[in-house]
Amino acid sequence: NNPVEPAWRGFAVASLAAASPDEAWAEAVELDEAKFDDGASKANLLHWVAASKAMGPAPACGDVEASNATELPWNASDVADQTCDGNLACAALGLSGFCCPQADGYMFGCCPVL
Repeated sequence: NNPVEPAWRGFAVASLAAASPDEAWAEAVELDEAKFDDGASKANLLHWVAASKAMGPAPACGDVEASNATELPWNASDVADQTCDGNLACAALGLSGFCCPQADGYMFGCCPVL
């Protein structure tokens, strides 16, 4: 017995895809296209789940991945506030100092990508 209303099951499966894309795919394939909410489709959900699998597993809460700012498709100096406190996602992780980018040029995963 599924506790989620049929019109909302696609959204629940989309959320599941972040943690378990294979399980989400199996559930998405079984959903009835006619019971999707307006504006949603089974094709859209399957695309989302497939993309989630391609991106790999979501990081655990609290994990912060750094990436080299020179490899990003935008100039880090364009970020209005480079401090951790000035970027909501970085502040929520409890980070302080400069995050976007850090002094050595690395960008935390919590920084906005423009």
